[in-house]
Amino acid sequence: MKKVNIEIKLYQFNELSDEAKSYAIEEHYSFLHNLGMEVELADGRMATEEYRPSTNEVIENIEINEYYFYESGELAETVKYTGKHPLSGKTFYIFQGNEIEI
Repeated sequence: MKKVNIEIKLYQFNELSDEAKSYAIEEHYSFLHNLGMEVELADGRMATEEYRPSTNEVIENIEINEYYFYESGELAETVKYTGKHPLSGKTFYIFQGNEIEI
C-alpha cells in the first residue's frame, strides 16, 4: 500500500487570474443560459424563455452563490448548507464522494 498526501487549492472568484475568471464566466453563462427563465404567459400558463444574462449578472450569480473554483477557473464541486440544516453555514468540498469541510 502507498499513502499519498495531496493538496487541492480552491479559489473564490475574486482570487482567480483574469484568464481563469474569463473561463469561469463563460462556463457559468452557458449554465444559466441553458436553464432558461420561467415566465408567466398572459393566459396564466408558465413557459421557459431563453435567458441571456449579462456578464455582470453572471458574476453576481457566481459571487452570491459563493462558488469555489480550481486555479483554471473550472468549478469545484462544493455544497453549502443553509436554512435549518444541522450544518447550516458550513461549506464542504466534494472529493470522491466524501465531503471535506472548507
